[in-house]
Amino acid sequence: MNGNPVIPEIKLANVVPGVAPVNSSEKGVNETFVGLIQTSSDELRAYIKVLDARQLVNELICSTLGRSVGFPVPEGFLVRASTSDLPESGILAKLGGEALIFASADVGRPSLKRRLTEDGAQFLASLFTTWKQWDVASIFDEWIANSDRHPGNLLIENPDKVWLIDHSHALTGPGWTAEDLVPGRAVGNQIADNCFPRLTLPERMAVRAKAVQLSSVFGLVPPESALAACHAAQLLGPSDLGAVRTFVGERVGKLFDLVSARLGIPNMGV
Repeated sequence: MNGNPVIPEIKLANVVPGVAPVNSSEKGVNETFVGLIQTSSDELRAYIKVLDARQLVNELICSTLGRSVGFPVPEGFLVRASTSDLPESGILAKLGGEALIFASADVGRPSLKRRLTEDGAQFLASLFTTWKQWDVASIFDEWIANSDRHPGNLLIENPDKVWLIDHSHALTGPGWTAEDLVPGRAVGNQIADNCFPRLTLPERMAVRAKAVQLSSVFGLVPPESALAACHAAQLLGPSDLGAVRTFVGERVGKLFDLVSARLGIPNMGV
C-alpha cells in the first residue's frame, strides 16, 4: 500500500429470493447460507451469516481493516434479512423475525479445511512452505486479535493469494466486552503457532522486521474512518465504540512487542 489508504465503505444489501443453507462441507458453527444479495448497484453471490451483535461487528470491522491495507479479505456487506428471506434460520425467528446480518462475497475458492479433507494433513505443512504471505496474515491476526484462523478460514487461490475469511471471533473473542479490549493483550494466533516453531533465528528476525513494516502500514488507517465505514456507531453503544476505536488504534503500537514475544525474541529495540 502506497500513500494514504482508501477506506472501503461497507455496503448495505438485501437478500435475493432463493438463498439456501450451505452444504455440510462448508458448514461452521454459525447459521450460514449461500445465494445472491442485492446492493444499490449490483447483484452478487455471497455467503450470508446470521450472527449475534458482537460477531457481526467483528466481521464488519475486520473486513474494513483488511481491505483498507490491501489484504485478501473478501468484501463484506451489512444485510437486511427476515424470516421470509431465510425461513430456515432459527436465530432470526428468535430475534423477532428480522435483523441486520453479515454477508461475505463469494471468491469461488475452496477452503483449506476441504483441501485437508481431500489431500490429507500433509497439505498443511506444504502450504506454509509455499504460501508467501503467511507471515503477513499472522501479523494481521495479531492486530485484530483473532485466535480463530483455523483451516476452514483460509481460501486458497494460489501461493501468492490465500483469502482470509471469518473474523467473527476477532477483537479478543466473539463475546468481548469493553474491558477485554486492552491494546497489549496477547490472544491465540493459529498461524503463528503453526509456523513460528519451525523458524530459524534469521527467519524469526525477518518476521519481526515484517511486523515493524506492517505496523507502519496499519498505522495509516484512521480508526475513526474505519469504524464509520463499517457503520459501527449504529451497532455499538458509545462506550463499546470508544473501546474498539482505542483498541484498533493503539494495538498497532504493541505489535512489535506482541510478535517478538510470540517469536521468543527478547525486545531489545528494533
